[in-house]
Amino acid sequence: MSPTAASPQQKPDERGSSVIDFPFILVFFFLLLWGVFNFGFIFVIQSMMTTAAEDGARAALRYQPANNSNAAIAARANAATQTAQQVASVLSGLAPISVTVNPSSCSYNNNLTCFNVQVTFPYGQ
Repeated sequence: MSPTAASPQQKPDERGSSVIDFPFILVFFFLLLWGVFNFGFIFVIQSMMTTAAEDGARAALRYQPANNSNAAIAARANAATQTAQQVASVLSGLAPISVTVNPSSCSYNNNLTCFNVQVTFPYGQ
């Protein structure tokens, strides 16, 4: 055997080093993988909540038959709440979802009614 050829007997102090290094790399890999999935889950929830709020706001803009303007505003707010809850119902199995619709006069024209649709999801639960 030539002196340049490596054999396991020449370096006994390095045998088994991969067995010791593997758990450290495995833990780091799983932490990284968990972080990717967790942040991906957060972004999916945020996207679904944004879609629910947008669809609820669109539902508030649709005509609702009513006898007076206060009843029409209440009917539009109810339609916005129901639509937002329906869109966000996919997440309701994970945690309770809260939908709040606040009608108020618009800042740019007091004769109009604006609707603020807010969808909340308690991610910590």
